[in-house]
Amino acid sequence: MASGAPPVLPENGAAAARDAWLTTAVALYTMATTVSFASTTLSSRAFIEPVRLLALGAALGIASLVFLQRLRLARGTVLGIVVYGVALCYGVMLASANGGMVHISEQLAADVVLALTGIYLFSSIGQNILPTRAVLLYLVFAGVVLALTIAVGGFTMAYPPQFTYEYAASEAGVAIYYSQGVSKFFGLAAIAAIFVAFSAPSRIVRLLLFGVCLGALGLSLIGGARGDSVAAALIVLAYSSYRSPGSLLIWLGAVGGAVLFLQGTIVLEDFMIFNRLMNLQDDVGLREILLRQAAQLLAEQPACLTVGCGFGFFQRYYGYDSGLYPHNIALEAAIVWGIPLVLATAVLVFFGFVTYLRRSRSQNDAFVLFYAYFLFLFLKSGTILGAWFVLGGSIHFLGITLGELVRHRQVRPQRRANQGRELPGAAWQQE
Repeated sequence: MASGAPPVLPENGAAAARDAWLTTAVALYTMATTVSFASTTLSSRAFIEPVRLLALGAALGIASLVFLQRLRLARGTVLGIVVYGVALCYGVMLASANGGMVHISEQLAADVVLALTGIYLFSSIGQNILPTRAVLLYLVFAGVVLALTIAVGGFTMAYPPQFTYEYAASEAGVAIYYSQGVSKFFGLAAIAAIFVAFSAPSRIVRLLLFGVCLGALGLSLIGGARGDSVAAALIVLAYSSYRSPGSLLIWLGAVGGAVLFLQGTIVLEDFMIFNRLMNLQDDVGLREILLRQAAQLLAEQPACLTVGCGFGFFQRYYGYDSGLYPHNIALEAAIVWGIPLVLATAVLVFFGFVTYLRRSRSQNDAFVLFYAYFLFLFLKSGTILGAWFVLGGSIHFLGITLGELVRHRQVRPQRRANQGRELPGAAWQQE
């Protein structure tokens, strides 16, 4: 009797261990795909490039070991890979026909590998993709990156505190005064901090993490990118309100206390983020022009509107180089695949997102927070092929919806069969 253990327990233990390794791989994958956001000085690239390669290699290594242990893929993973493969092949086929391949060929292989890695990791775990342990790992990573950035002169704390954008200036050939990447990186760190704070074992640790979150938001604002830093602040406030409505008073108190403490010691005009927010109405940049041109293309090209024109067609249509894309993945997707297919896919993804959110209410899972932030970022800048985290999450949510539809189709005939078998008994009882 003592030696006869139930066979399901080892399987459950193996599944839990497998998911733990995979969530660690998700944290490493997130590190690998975001660390370059923190580029400041030329010297910063000396640690950013090795860290990116090591984190990605570790994530791929864990994913490979998990696969080799089982030698099979979950149905959701197979479905995700098939959906991504079909969409990619369709977009590439249209790009080849319409002359857009020249604009995506250079980065295509890397984009495909990173997107497939995200699809495999997210769909293999299924639920609770970014638990507290994985998010804490990312938060510690962000702190290490900040320390290294300070060490290489990428951030100066003398008034006014500011980042140095030497690397971006050398790439662009002009002076750079703010960085979307820096604001994104520390925006993610702020989201990670507030998530871990609500899982903290004690009030002191929670308050400490609130302070870390506030500091990360400050660094995101110092980065100077308006949308990226404000979006992070809104997600932090929304999540705080969801977990504890009274926490809004804490945030108001913290911000109010900081304003009173700093009153008279700082001048708002010394900070790039304040000047850019004040010039918001008059600052119609290249991004807004590209958005209007993307909408104009759809209006002028019925083929793109209905069945799509493939990757890179926007650049070919306007004679732009590869770096001038629509800067909105929704508009770009409409140009690549056509509005009907994009709208149908968006509806399926939305229902999958809601289902995932409903299932994860009782779990400590930050995946929805990270997905929402990445989605916002790529709705204001970035390309569809480079939106690896968003693609992986969207395809996972799409798979959840399709799985629910299949399950309902299977349950309904079984329910009718059961009702049919019950009818004679019910009639006999009535007699």
